[in-house]
This record gives sequence, C-alpha cells and structure tokens, in this order.
Amino acid sequence: MAALMGEVRLAPDVPGGWHRTPRGWLLVWPGAGGRARVTTYDFRAPHPDREAPVTLEELRETASYIAGFPVGMSHPRTLTRYGDAALQAAAYRKGRVFVAGDAAHVHFPWGGQGLNTGLEDAMNLGWKLAYALAGRGGPGLLDSYHAERHPVAARVLWNVRAQNALAAPDPALDPLRELFASLMELDQVNVYLSGMISGLDTVYDVGVPGAGRMVPDLAVKTAAGEVRVAELLQQGQPLFLDLGGHDDLVELVAERVPVVRGVTSGEAPSAVLVRPDGYSAWTAGAGAAALEEALTRWFL
Repeated sequence: MAALMGEVRLAPDVPGGWHRTPRGWLLVWPGAGGRARVTTYDFRAPHPDREAPVTLEELRETASYIAGFPVGMSHPRTLTRYGDAALQAAAYRKGRVFVAGDAAHVHFPWGGQGLNTGLEDAMNLGWKLAYALAGRGGPGLLDSYHAERHPVAARVLWNVRAQNALAAPDPALDPLRELFASLMELDQVNVYLSGMISGLDTVYDVGVPGAGRMVPDLAVKTAAGEVRVAELLQQGQPLFLDLGGHDDLVELVAERVPVVRGVTSGEAPSAVLVRPDGYSAWTAGAGAAALEEALTRWFL
C-alpha cells in the first residue's frame, strides 16, 4: 500500500469522510477556510521511493484515480508519504544499546497503535535503566525489557496486517468485511478488540499468578484525602498499595518501597505491588514469600 497525506485547498464538490472505492481509499477531513486534510490509500503498489518529496500533482492524481473523478486541489502544505511496511527489530537490547518506539517497530498507523506502543516501550525501559544505574534491581532487570515488550509489538504488527487485509478495496472482500462487522456487534468481541488495540489487555510474565497487568487508575481514600493511582506514580517510584489492612505485609515492604494505605470503591485486589510503569508485580493472594521474591527481582 502507498499512502499520501497533505493539507490542501479542496474543491467544494468533494465530500468529507472516508470513501472506499474499488481502487482504494480517499479520506477527507474538512477544515476552516476551504482547506482540508486529504489522505489516499493506494493499493496498486508500494512507493517506488519512500524518501521522494510529495508533489501536489502526485496527490491530486492519486486522489482522482481512487475517487474515479477529477479531484480539484491547490495550495498544498505538509505533504508526506508513508507505507504499510511491517518491521520489527529482532532484539531490543544488544549490550548497552536499546531500541524503542519506531526504532523497534514500524507498521501502518491503524488505530494510532505506534504511539501507544512506543510510549509503553519508553515507560518499561526508563525505570529499569534508572534502577540499573542506581545499582538496584535483579540481574535480569534490563533483559526483561525485550522479554516483555517484543511480544507486544509483534502482536501489534499482526493485528495491523489483519486490518490492512480488511481494508483492501477489492469488492470480493466485502463478505469478509460484513462478517467482521457483524461480529463486532457482540460485546465479547468489542472487549477483545478494544483491549488489543489500546494495549490495555497487555499482561507481562512477572512470575506471580494474577499479576502482570496494568493497575487501574483507582481513586483511593487515604487518611490524607483521596488520591488516584496515576498521581501516586508520578515520582517514578514503585508502590505498595494496601487496600485491605495487611499490617504484616506493610511491615515487610515499608523500608523498601513507598506504602499507601486506604480504601477504594473500584475493583482491585486487597493489596498490590505496583511497578513504576503502572504494572502489578504482585497481588494479594500470592502470599508473603512471592511478595519477597517480587521485591528482590524488581527493586532489591
């Protein structure tokens, strides 16, 4: 696929919205003063030169080809091109070199997943680098970056390829699109797809059953007032959140990680050890021995 995008002054007879034809997709976002952002998805072939500057004539010709009628446009700004290459680094770490974001994975931007995935890469790696530089964390701390984040991006590339296939303009694929659309009327399917596209269903293997998920941004009522989990993590530190009066566990962790005690009306375990990136490293029910192991593995 070859995609072009730019802001232009567009002829008034071109409607806004997403338009699929047997030749591709024409996307039009009308703006102020007769200007619009125009994007084309051309499925004939990739760009012969991905670095070549985009011209107004190229965008006009491609939009007209896809639409099936002449698309008038002028006064271009911010013209660019991109494609559907799906690439991922084989390793996210080699010695002292780490890759994240676009350096680690490239794909077509369905759902804006590259932004979320890249930010999660940075959050995962950042606190681990800080701990390693401070001489904290277990021996496998930095290697856990690749182990945790590589499968996440691989799944993104997989679902993006599926979306590319569904977007192919060939009318022969209409029954597949219709079937998929009917499946999306089911709540279970929407929960699955939304969790996958947003990344909120990501689960890391942290060695503790029930842990490894992102902790919800709960509102916690403490002795000092109400505070949200996201606020508690702003200092880039781990957190032991006691929501069930676990005096014995608080005594175990108090000198190693900050402790917050309170209650919440949200759904949450009665105690959870939260990593600086917002993912749980241990939850109540796994036991004190597993908590000790988690503290040693991640934070020493």
